[in-house]
This record gives sequence, structure tokens and C-alpha cells, in this order.
Amino acid sequence: MSAGLFDHHTIKPFACLGLTGPFWSVHSDIVAGTWIAMGILLAITLVGRLFLRNKKSPVTLVYEKAIGLFMRVSIDNIGSFHKNYFAFVSSLFLFTLFCCLVGLIHFVEESTRDLNTALAIALSSFLYVQYQKIKLHGIKGFLKEFIDPFAVMAPLHLVGEVSK
Repeated sequence: MSAGLFDHHTIKPFACLGLTGPFWSVHSDIVAGTWIAMGILLAITLVGRLFLRNKKSPVTLVYEKAIGLFMRVSIDNIGSFHKNYFAFVSSLFLFTLFCCLVGLIHFVEESTRDLNTALAIALSSFLYVQYQKIKLHGIKGFLKEFIDPFAVMAPLHLVGEVSK
């Protein structure tokens, strides 16, 4: 018997298509844990915006130190600082962190235990990287990368890009 705050209901939205496996199921406790994590992140953001107006607040100092830490980690890993990359990577990190930490709240399931959450994070990362490549090289340059040095290499480049 589950002692969760939310009853464990499984919704199978694709059952009419014959897709009834666990991958195709939506668990209400996972969705609730995700929304709780997003609510906590939103609350922290709103509090931070409120306190950042006062430059001498200790909360402002904590936020500035945390952002400085994320910036140094970004520079160490990417090699330089780009505001767009920094915002995306730090958002993903904080979302994943709070999805894990929400499991510490009694009767709330952590949403990262579901494979679909990890898949959603991976898919958004993949699409973001492809978008940034197209933005940097243009669609022509992006597609040209797949056929360099020979056109027959395109399937291999495609598999390599998906495996990243």
C-alpha cells in the first residue's frame, strides 16, 4: 500500500493505439512532484528578484555568489561565457536538482525516478544544441556538416549526432 500524498494513478493516454507499456504511462505522483519542484524554483526566483533590488541584502549576496559559481563552472566546461548557454545549462541543472530534492519532502515522489523525465531533459538538450548549431552555421552549413567529407558519410554523421 502506498503512503503517498497523491494517490498513485496511472493514465494511459496512448492505450487506444495499443501502446500500454510503462513507458507510455503517465503517473500522477511524478507529475505532481515535477510541478512541486517547478513551484519551488519559481518561488526562489521571485524571492531573488524581490531582494536583488536591494544591493546590501544578504540574500543578494547569496544569489550573486551562486551565479558567480555557475559562471565559473560554465567557463571551466565550455571554455568561455555565453549568456544563452549559461541560462540553459544552469536551468537544466537546477530543474534536475530540485526534481531530485523534492523526494525529500515526505509523501512526494521524486520525478527523476521516471524515465520519461530523463527523456524529456535529454530531448530538450538535443533540440537546443541543434538549434544553436543552425543559428551559428545557418541551415546550409548545418546540413553541409553531415555530408563532409563524402555524401555517403551522412548516415554515420546522423547516427553520431543522435548518439551525442
